[in-house]
Amino acid sequence: MEIGYHARRTLEPTLMEWVEKSRINKHLPPNSKFILFLDDTLYFNLSHLSIEYKTRHILPNLSVYSMSLLQNLLPVMKVWLAKNNLHDELFNLIFTCDDKRYTTNKVIQLEKDDVGYRSYLTHKST
Repeated sequence: MEIGYHARRTLEPTLMEWVEKSRINKHLPPNSKFILFLDDTLYFNLSHLSIEYKTRHILPNLSVYSMSLLQNLLPVMKVWLAKNNLHDELFNLIFTCDDKRYTTNKVIQLEKDDVGYRSYLTHKST
């Protein structure tokens, strides 16, 4: 299902709200564009993080860190899906850190035990 205009505009701020409440926020400069949603792709610019954080957590294995970050964002993304009347969505994901890049695709899908699932069932269009 194609993501509508309103849903498209709310994804990036929703994810950035999680970032602002997370521990990694203290390793980001103020007002940095850490996550962008452009042309059906989520971009994570890990280069904005502090050198110490990158050296310790990201540079040893970008793909492992990227998937860990995605796992932490999954609950937020699922609530976003439910609020926007979407059951599942394929996301293109690009994680960059300095000269390294990790690209993957992931289907995010609401499951019966997810927080927003009942809300989705109540509001889905038939």
